[in-house]
Amino acid sequence: MHPTLRPAMALLNRWFRGLGSELRGTNARRSQRRLKPQLAPLENRQLLFFSPTVATAVPSTLWPPNSRFVPVVVSGEFKEFTLINNKPVFMLLPGAKQASFNVVDEYHQVEPMGPIHLTNEGGGVFSYSFTINLQASRSTQFAAGRRYYINVAAKDNDGWSGKTLPVQVPISLTDRGPGPIVVPPNFTARAAHRRR
Repeated sequence: MHPTLRPAMALLNRWFRGLGSELRGTNARRSQRRLKPQLAPLENRQLLFFSPTVATAVPSTLWPPNSRFVPVVVSGEFKEFTLINNKPVFMLLPGAKQASFNVVDEYHQVEPMGPIHLTNEGGGVFSYSFTINLQASRSTQFAAGRRYYINVAAKDNDGWSGKTLPVQVPISLTDRGPGPIVVPPNFTARAAHRRR
């Protein structure tokens, strides 16, 4: 190297070393930020749930099968709760609540649906009662006769929760056929959501 270029090269080397250390410091700060992600606090987040604690359909057997429409009274309770320290605490929580029902008929002929009026009983308990008319008729070719499945579901800010009640028109009062069809989990939530 020519002697007159040595001072200029030394200056350039110092400048590049300084620039490299600045870049390394920036990268270190970036990686430090990456290692400490900013998480939103969850302390103010309430998980809201409805739990169908009681649900009945009366009568649950339609007899005799003479094709008449029978009034069936569906009643029960939903309890609202939140999780505090991983334990459910039943209480009234803020936010909109709504409920609905739908009937699944094995013959796809009688399938009423609609909203459910909820009565606030206090302390996060909501009661309901409604009447639907189901036809007492069935075919003799099925061992279990005919079954209606009444789905009742309630919704709060975090989603649906529900219960399914079978009502049967059996072959006879002594021969009721095999047990009710197993309803898949979250069927009521999906059915109610589709109906909205």
